[in-house]
Amino acid sequence: MFIETFFTIVSKFHHNRIFIYSKNLDFNNLIDIGTHKGEFIELFLKIKKIKRFYCFEPQKKIYDNLNKKFRRFNKIKLYNYALGDICSNRKITINNLTSTSTLSKFNQSSKYLKFKNFLTNTVLRNQKSYIIKQKTIDRLFEKVSLKKTFMKIDVEGYEYKVLVGAKKKLIN
Repeated sequence: MFIETFFTIVSKFHHNRIFIYSKNLDFNNLIDIGTHKGEFIELFLKIKKIKRFYCFEPQKKIYDNLNKKFRRFNKIKLYNYALGDICSNRKITINNLTSTSTLSKFNQSSKYLKFKNFLTNTVLRNQKSYIIKQKTIDRLFEKVSLKKTFMKIDVEGYEYKVLVGAKKKLIN
């Protein structure tokens, strides 16, 4: 599919720019929120100073593939749930282009949404959705220092909710 290839190329370019920028930063943990297929992790595994990767991917099929792909890396910890503002169960909507799946609520009259769905060949009424677990960074990392941690958040419009759930950890 042309669109998926296009999104993959743009994503690789963007991840590479972040990688180049971050190589000289002082961090030894990485939190990858919205891990998707592990594209970001693959790149950052080249940075040997990273001791631990905390990776969050709520899409079950993609999570299962990540588990197979990264099982030999002890420093990678994978979680099959979303991060957000509260601990709860949430509905995730799966798009044909899985990298654009989201927990965000849709504005059905949004021109951007209609254009995105046109590009990704998604019909709103045919989208799949299911319930997933959502936790917060504050709760999960309550007893873990995040002082030297690099955090990547790519959750299709749900970033603010993730940051609200990290209020305490971001202040400390």
